[in-house]
Amino acid sequence: KIYLKDATGAQLRDTHGHWVVQHDLFNHDGLTQDGIAEAFDMFASKEELVGNSLANFDASRYRRQQDILEVSEISLSTALTSERTGRLDSAYFTKEQLELRRVSASWEKLGQYCNRIVCGPFGSTVLDSNYVTSGVPMLRPFNLRGLRSNAGDIVYLRPEFVTSQNLKLFERGDIAFARVGDVACSVVVQPKVTISPNVIIASIKRTHLNPYFLAAFFNGKFGKLQIEGAVKAVAQPTISTDIIRELRVPTLSQEFQENIQSTLEEYERLSERASQLLISAKRAVEIAIEESETAALRHLDAALHANS
Repeated sequence: KIYLKDATGAQLRDTHGHWVVQHDLFNHDGLTQDGIAEAFDMFASKEELVGNSLANFDASRYRRQQDILEVSEISLSTALTSERTGRLDSAYFTKEQLELRRVSASWEKLGQYCNRIVCGPFGSTVLDSNYVTSGVPMLRPFNLRGLRSNAGDIVYLRPEFVTSQNLKLFERGDIAFARVGDVACSVVVQPKVTISPNVIIASIKRTHLNPYFLAAFFNGKFGKLQIEGAVKAVAQPTISTDIIRELRVPTLSQEFQENIQSTLEEYERLSERASQLLISAKRAVEIAIEESETAALRHLDAALHANS
């Protein structure tokens, strides 16, 4: 528990001598600010709900409560039509989510720009024993970090195995989303890949949207918030192909989208260079111990020139 402190820094006690726990549920004997209970009471008075009177409504107090608490006030009809499942959980109706839906109302849905949106194979029979050192890469959720499908810890399957299991193939420029766990979206950078059951792929009509732009968008404020708001919080957060299809995307100029692609491709190039330099630096330390510092510096110098 976290206890409140008074102006002197001492732990605060109520009129019964008990420590006052920090929370936002209700006003504790006038010693703390209004909480959720008082905000609902004011709301009931404003709406003249059963047993409440508008005469008890204090507009200035209600405004203060809304400023202090994360309170969103919407009509029931708005709540029931805001999302296709009619969900009423508080996470979907935060002020930030409501503002996002206002801003994105005129944007087109991602599904209109896709040739297909596909989830990984349900009940997949792919086992660790099927992994090989080279072949067709299989993307898993933790490969979808940093806006591009990361080759680190990626696993491979034999092409014959992919064919025998009827695993779908996807290509460079498709957009991959993590289906479970943390929000993750990346552009596929490998020529051909298949996916695990916990990945969703959207194949984009590239005459309309640039995949690199989409990866940047869905990792930024307006894209990531949409995914977070749509996530179904069960045993672990989950999204579906229907959710991906409903995500809204702004239509920005092709020139701007291409600039985003150029920036991310340069990031990709520099990231690869940084990885190579890190390997060279670690090897230089080993050479300094095994041979000499002079030999290690020659190794570093050669690595820097090779990556320049």
